[in-house]
Amino acid sequence: MSRTPLPADQAALVAEYRDLYGEVTGSAPFIRSVDGYADVWLSTPKERHKVFCNIRVNRGLESRMIVSAGILGIPVADLFIGRDSVAVHDMLRNRYFIGASNDRNLEKILGVGAASGILGGSLLGLVDIMEPPENIVSVKKGEGLVSFRVRSGSGSKVVVVDVATRTLRALMIEDSFERVQSEVHFRDFESCSVEGRAVLVPRTVSIVLPGKSGPGESQLVISYDERVFNARNGGMKMPIPEGARVVSLDETASLPWM
Repeated sequence: MSRTPLPADQAALVAEYRDLYGEVTGSAPFIRSVDGYADVWLSTPKERHKVFCNIRVNRGLESRMIVSAGILGIPVADLFIGRDSVAVHDMLRNRYFIGASNDRNLEKILGVGAASGILGGSLLGLVDIMEPPENIVSVKKGEGLVSFRVRSGSGSKVVVVDVATRTLRALMIEDSFERVQSEVHFRDFESCSVEGRAVLVPRTVSIVLPGKSGPGESQLVISYDERVFNARNGGMKMPIPEGARVVSLDETASLPWM
């Protein structure tokens, strides 16, 4: 995976950078949803998979991924990710997993952990960053990029911005010791027309979870082949399929659909 280079030179928080941060963190509010088809690669220290997904996202609310695998593209899983709950229908075994929407459960079903809000925005290609400019504690610049470290809860975020295109290139979530807990990278930007307005949106999104202990990391790479913005996705949570065995995702330890 190609990582976004991090700027290395310290810089002052001048008005130009403050305006840049405000513009990028509140980008394209008129994009409310996406409905698309993507190639998805999952890589962990133990295994590698490639699948195909129909991805639908309602910004800030919920997302759904129908996963297909193999040469014939056979559907193998239906995933729902909401603010409060996640659900997975393991189609091959007709098992329906349901659990709380948290980092641990997202790691079980996707192979990488990320807060559901960050994940939904990553699938959309536009992450909502709620921290105001007053939370910026340091700025770095270099290679046409500017990075902002901002206070966020008990930790911090590093927001990496392309100065020329005024787009978000990377987002790192850090703990109180500035250790990266998860990161998202955006690349292959394309100009899209949404409701008569032009906007740059990445085709490829990479979510990285560093190894918790020892070497190795997990990566989820999503590359869109086609997509439509602001489609009427409607409610996404699927009902329990007939005859499916219901299983608590909170109590299972494995990736149920692999």
